Amino acid sequence: MAHLIGDFILQPYSWVKAKETSRLKAYQFYLHVIIHAGLILLVFWDLSFWLLALTIGGIHALIDVLKLYGQKEVNKPQWFVAD
Repeated sequence: MAHLIGDFILQPYSWVKAKETSRLKAYQFYLHVIIHAGLILLVFWDLSFWLLALTIGGIHALIDVLKLYGQKEVNKPQWFVAD
């Protein structure tokens, strides 16, 4: 649920385009990762899960980095499903 909210509700289309054009230079990429980690903390509603939230946020960041550098027009649907 947190992933859907982070990717489709709290991530404006302008952030998606900024990440696609500037990749890791886009500050929106880092805000997106922070939002995902924060949403995980909200799901657990317990700050003692900060390491889990950080780990999940890091995994999401890694997947997004792979997507930013591996995604082409011809394979966008596959990356969408993988994410």
